[in-house]
Amino acid sequence: MQRMSFGLFIVTKDQPIYTCAFGSSKGGGDGICRWSSGVQHMSEFVAHAALDMVECLQFTTPALYLRQVDHFYHLLVSAFLLPSGTCFLLVHEQAPQGPRSMEEPIRHFFTDLHHLYVKCAMNPFHTPSSPITSPLFDQRVRQSARKYL
Repeated sequence: MQRMSFGLFIVTKDQPIYTCAFGSSKGGGDGICRWSSGVQHMSEFVAHAALDMVECLQFTTPALYLRQVDHFYHLLVSAFLLPSGTCFLLVHEQAPQGPRSMEEPIRHFFTDLHHLYVKCAMNPFHTPSSPITSPLFDQRVRQSARKYL
């Protein structure tokens, strides 16, 4: 697998509450995001634009994992939509083996992320729709990314 970069966005009501960028750890990757600053900023716009596609798809399928919902040049957007309307968006490059080769690892990553998010949301000191600033949450998200991506 080629070294890839990823941008993760957790969005609730069109407001990002958590963002991070990381690189692949599989296939000899070191887990460091290799996007240039221009692509990093563009990934935010691509993720925001993908919310329209998520909104169109949310009533057509009962699945939480919506797979690839949008693309912009070489950037793809995969989405996972919670019943509460909170959306996980993963902006990534296309794998050299094709987009299907990344579906299972991304699905597993989103499943882990869902469990982490629910634990965070159940914290009595966390206010819904407020930014997630917990270093432990960030650390566990990155551990999950290393495991699957």
